[in-house]
Amino acid sequence: MPKESEVSSTSRVAAEQTVTFRDKAFKSRTFVFADGSTAPVEKSLIVATSAERIEQLERHGDFERTAAGV
Repeated sequence: MPKESEVSSTSRVAAEQTVTFRDKAFKSRTFVFADGSTAPVEKSLIVATSAERIEQLERHGDFERTAAGV
């Protein structure tokens, strides 16, 4: 495992990224990710804060990135 000093600043920025998605199917629900964690959909919006969550929501047909979520 790389030491903290070996992790590039690009990796840290990507890890701290926040992306908002619009749920095209529901205004309100709890979304369960592959790892078992959950996130709320409120007013048709869900926020992803990790690369894994962003990737999963991008692959899911019910979600699209919002203009603010790029």
